[in-house]
Amino acid sequence: MEQPETDSEDEMPPGWEERCTADGLVFYAHHSSQTTQWQHPRTNKRKKVTGELPYGWERQITEDGKVFFVDHINHKTTYTDPRLAFAVEESNTINDLRQRFDSSSTGLQVLHGRDLTGRVAVITGANSGIGYETARTLAYHGCTVVFACRSINKAENAISKIQAQRPNASCHALHIDLASLESVRTFAQTFAIKFDRCDILILNAGVFGLPHTLTADGLETTFQVNYLSQFYLAVLLQPILSRSAPARVVFVSAEAHRFATLNEACPEEELSPPHKATYDSIIAYCNSKLCNVLTALEMQRRFGPSRLEEVMQTVKCEIISMTSTDELDAYVLSESSMFISARRFILKTCGTTTPLCCLPLLMSLVKEYAGYDSVQDLYYTRKNFKRPELQVSPHRTFEEEVSILDQMYPGGRAYCMGSVNRPDCWYLYTVSPGRSRYHPNAARQNLPHNRLGKAHREPDQTLEVLMMNLDPEKMKWFYKEVCPTAAEATKKSGIDRLIPDVMIDDFQFDPCGYSMNGLMRSVPGGYMTIHITPEPEFSYVSFETNIPQKSYKDLISRVVSTFGPQQFVLTFFKSLENGANIGVEEDNYSVPQYSDYDVDDVQICRLQGYDLTYALYNRFPS
Repeated sequence: MEQPETDSEDEMPPGWEERCTADGLVFYAHHSSQTTQWQHPRTNKRKKVTGELPYGWERQITEDGKVFFVDHINHKTTYTDPRLAFAVEESNTINDLRQRFDSSSTGLQVLHGRDLTGRVAVITGANSGIGYETARTLAYHGCTVVFACRSINKAENAISKIQAQRPNASCHALHIDLASLESVRTFAQTFAIKFDRCDILILNAGVFGLPHTLTADGLETTFQVNYLSQFYLAVLLQPILSRSAPARVVFVSAEAHRFATLNEACPEEELSPPHKATYDSIIAYCNSKLCNVLTALEMQRRFGPSRLEEVMQTVKCEIISMTSTDELDAYVLSESSMFISARRFILKTCGTTTPLCCLPLLMSLVKEYAGYDSVQDLYYTRKNFKRPELQVSPHRTFEEEVSILDQMYPGGRAYCMGSVNRPDCWYLYTVSPGRSRYHPNAARQNLPHNRLGKAHREPDQTLEVLMMNLDPEKMKWFYKEVCPTAAEATKKSGIDRLIPDVMIDDFQFDPCGYSMNGLMRSVPGGYMTIHITPEPEFSYVSFETNIPQKSYKDLISRVVSTFGPQQFVLTFFKSLENGANIGVEEDNYSVPQYSDYDVDDVQICRLQGYDLTYALYNRFPS
């Protein structure tokens, strides 16, 4: 879903503040430069506020001439004009219906020329206001509209007005009381009986300025009606929405969400019913609207048409499943895995995929969604191909790959670890231009400030174990005829015991093959990933993790024992700030020794900001 480029959806860039003159013209102050301007610093649009102050507010002036505003109902004062929450763009009216839609566009303009016959829309609070106008417009264009309202009489009166103008309009009234979770459940059950699809769910109903009251569910009324019950309705209708794909869920928020008091961490107690003595009706409304915004963004991330699917098309693979923590999104792919965090993108592929082909699109998406316009560090690594003649351009040779990367990232360096005249070596291309500049689009994503702006390094490490010629007895678990489910393969193979406290997302391919991602519950951003090709002619297992350890010797031993390779390549990246070692804790340059394996090759390389250790192990003859 493309986000509309309207100012109402854009946050201010860091360092800017929105203010208002006495006659309602909005201007913008930049604190560090101590300058002001009329245009919004991101959209270059002018805005204005109109109308009187909200009920209960009064404008006053201090003795030294500073203007402030008093909320007599909640006994609050502020220097921010409360009308700023309802500022509108200052622009000339354009009659061309093909204009870019914004906050001044009407529903009839947006749907001009569209035929929605056969579509079904559910609108909460559709009997009046925005909900009614939306329902009327959808019905005029052939959509079947379900009025989800607390008062059936009011809903039926609204429907009568629409059908007086459009006798054939398909409108239906169903009862829902958002102050009751039981009523929400009943509505969802009734809707599923009466309708076999839901193309549009518009969560519009809301209350404003209520005194402190609790619902029958024991929740604060504004929070439950404006947010929680509507989110619950979306969850209950998810199966029918999925069957109607591509469907759309719309959360109606308000500019007032900018004035919410919920912080980024948002502990559970902040969403619990507030005590009457500390209750503020305006803040309750603002917080509920912020919850709507955040939930809409999260639902878009989880269920919306993902731009990542476009990226995967260029790589020639597909997304199978996704898991996430607050810090990391993990995707199991048809050809390995992908991980995305606020400042890092990891893509692992196998087979005849084309990972380098995704870089131009990926960079444009990073700039659009994360706000970065350059790379801090890039690492492209792979083991030498067993059948290079089967690969497609630009991955037929490492030289070809280097040529492509050099064109995109001048200043890169290419390396080969291990002997070039032996069957096992490992290629690396790296570039570290250093600093990634902040781009103002990042403000749209509401990312915490410590994730933006000046590049910084933190202790970081990545361990990879690439195993070849695996023990057939240990590989049998990864055939579907032996283990029909991935969960069974994970347990019987011992993968679930490699690292404790891991949230596992696994997949068993048919007829054979296995992939898993594991996210650490106790290590923010920590992950492990395993990919297995069990066929004896070309058996291969890759293991990777970034969990911090003082020494990785025991972990490597568990991994190797689980799969029983004849050979394995071990690589270990660690940042210069990191005190971890791959082998002995007190020795920065050791590699672990194992009784069944001979260390055939060792190389240690210092890159910009990182140390890299490479080692090749071969099993001793039995």
